[in-house]
Amino acid sequence: MTDIVVVSACRSPIGAFGGSLKDLQAPELAAQVIKAAVDRAGIDPAIIGDLKFGNCLEPPKALNIARVSSLLAGIPYTVPAVTINRVCTSAMEAIISGALQIETGFTDTVLAGGVESMSNVPYCVENARWGVRLFDGVFMDALTTGLHAGSHFYPHPETGKQYIMGETAEFLNDKHGFTRGDQDIVALKSHNNAERATIEGDFKEEIIPIEIKNRKGTSIVDADEHFRTGLTMEDLRNLKPAFKKDGTVTAGNSSGLNDGATAMVLMSLEKAESLGLKPIARMTGYGMGCSEPHLMG
Repeated sequence: MTDIVVVSACRSPIGAFGGSLKDLQAPELAAQVIKAAVDRAGIDPAIIGDLKFGNCLEPPKALNIARVSSLLAGIPYTVPAVTINRVCTSAMEAIISGALQIETGFTDTVLAGGVESMSNVPYCVENARWGVRLFDGVFMDALTTGLHAGSHFYPHPETGKQYIMGETAEFLNDKHGFTRGDQDIVALKSHNNAERATIEGDFKEEIIPIEIKNRKGTSIVDADEHFRTGLTMEDLRNLKPAFKKDGTVTAGNSSGLNDGATAMVLMSLEKAESLGLKPIARMTGYGMGCSEPHLMG
């Protein structure tokens, strides 16, 4: 098996929903981390055999967002690029796909990563093209509709109803007996650890400052803003269930809506050594699995 190594990796700060990164479209955000990953690796971008980027909620203005982002980042047009959608694990799938290309000898260098700008997912009017002849059309929120995870077509097997992703956590709780307290403990540790790590500078090396240009000039975003500062268990206990009246999932212990991007350069060890590059990590394996869709599958 070909040894696969990571020669550079970086990410943007995680922006809150409607926060500091909302004025950057997804390809603009992705382009900055792609460029930074190439710069950190110290390579000629022309040697990249393929660029693979994960994205779930692809913007209509940038179909094959990987290609658009690549060109914005200054990658030569001769470098192919493809967008991969495995919903939550799209960026991970991009990395696995790139690793497989290196393993099989298709190429020795791949740039892989992912981007999501949930703040910029649009509203749209269904059936407006052909079906709205008289009266009003209704705006559909493409974000929350997308988070129903295909249940419009493949509903809950027992109830026959649609469900949103937050409800899949409730279904898991019902099946396995996870309590509100269990989830709040994990959430508190997560928020508190993120706050501590930010204060102590643990993320500084991996985060690249993101530039946002507007009529007033250029602003810089260089720190995560999605976690809640000073969060306590009492704060979490005071939150109401978000998805069902007697539920356990709240705005404090569930996954949030946010914006961000990440990128890394993968190489065969042989290629990295030939260029005199020092790997920062080695890829040793990967795997896949599924459960029933309504159980977060």
